[in-house]
Amino acid sequence: MSSPSATPAPPIHLGFAGSRTLFEDPAQRPALEAALLSQLIATLRQLRTDLALTPDEPLCGISQIAIGADFLFVQACAALGGTHRLFLPQPLDDFLTAGTPAPDGTFTLDFTPTQQVDARVLLSRARPTEQRVVSTSPDRDQRFIDTNLAIAAASDVVLCLLRAGAPAAPGGTAHLQEVALHCGLPVLRLEVSLENQTPKLEAHWLQMEAFAR
Repeated sequence: MSSPSATPAPPIHLGFAGSRTLFEDPAQRPALEAALLSQLIATLRQLRTDLALTPDEPLCGISQIAIGADFLFVQACAALGGTHRLFLPQPLDDFLTAGTPAPDGTFTLDFTPTQQVDARVLLSRARPTEQRVVSTSPDRDQRFIDTNLAIAAASDVVLCLLRAGAPAAPGGTAHLQEVALHCGLPVLRLEVSLENQTPKLEAHWLQMEAFAR
């Protein structure tokens, strides 16, 4: 008679937000983001050690799918075999075609047409286990605030990846960090800068002692 199989360990949920523009020069951005991705994957591996996770405790990322840092986080989670949950401020089609109106009447898209395609390809490869719209607000800033609140509420640990010196924005990465700390969550703050034209990623734990399985 065979023994019953062990119950799988529940995943450790990693909430995430990050800067859309990690590097200023568009021409250098693809190569720099590729180099940063390798560092982010290594950082997630180190996170397992920092939190004393056992090999059978899986990771599950929770994020949006904005350009820049979100793209890299989704790729990093997939590279490590982790699952993913997609939390959005509005339905995916609307999210990918959204933008910011300017006082002069112009409209700046969040995603170029190429980036819209890239996002859909990335999602088809990552295959999120959940795709959830977490806000119904008509206000753009409030939708992003609502999304950060939902990410923090579903997370065991929060990661914030910021470009060094990046300004804070309503519902942005700094807001998620603030919410997570207020909720008593451990936060891994990641700051990226350029050193000799090479990405430099610095990691700082905030209230790491708050981690609990």
